[in-house]
This record gives sequence, C-alpha cells and structure tokens, in this order.
Amino acid sequence: MRNWATFGLGSQITIDTPAIRDALYQRIISEVEDDQDDTIAEIRGEALLGLAIRKDQRVIEPLIAELESGCVGRLSVEAALAIGDNRLYPSLMKLQDWWDVDVELLQAAIAKCQTSN
Repeated sequence: MRNWATFGLGSQITIDTPAIRDALYQRIISEVEDDQDDTIAEIRGEALLGLAIRKDQRVIEPLIAELESGCVGRLSVEAALAIGDNRLYPSLMKLQDWWDVDVELLQAAIAKCQTSN
C-alpha cells in the first residue's frame, strides 16, 4: 500500500509543497534497503523520482548511492533524468558497463546530466 501511496504522491500529483517533499524524503530515509523486498525498492524508487521531478537537492546523495548500489531499478535512472544534475554523471557512466534494463533511458540520463550545470 505504501508503494501506491508514494507513487501517487511522487508522480501522479503536480502539487509541490514542503510537506510533500518532506514526506517523499522520509520514504527514502525510512525504507531500509532489502534485496529480498521488491516493494521497499519500489517505494524508494518512487520517492527518489518524486523528489527529482520537484528538483529537490536532497535527492542527489541518496540517488548517487542507489545508482552505485549494484541493484539499480528503472525508477532511479528516471530520477537521474528528471533532475539532470551533473553530480550524477559519473555514477551513470559506470552503469553503462552492466545495466541493460533500458539503454535508451540510461543514455538520455547521461546526456542530460553531462550537460547540466
């Protein structure tokens, strides 16, 4: 249920308030990563994407950690594309070696993060 709530809050509504950003950030820091639980990974991914869409800079560090985790979901790469921050570029470049979930998405994220300020 939290995964759908986070999806709705992060991607389905366009409202951007400090309370929404804080709720999304709490989903990132409170969901302990567990390789056995796809729902937790999905919740984190939706929260990362929601913050990235809103250009919230708190997403950068957890997103870098996620991109370098060795278990990278599509939502994390979507978040990198959405925020387009050059601090993500090195982590995205490393993904080219093995991440084959959506090569076009990865290339778009790399291009956007390479050219951002």
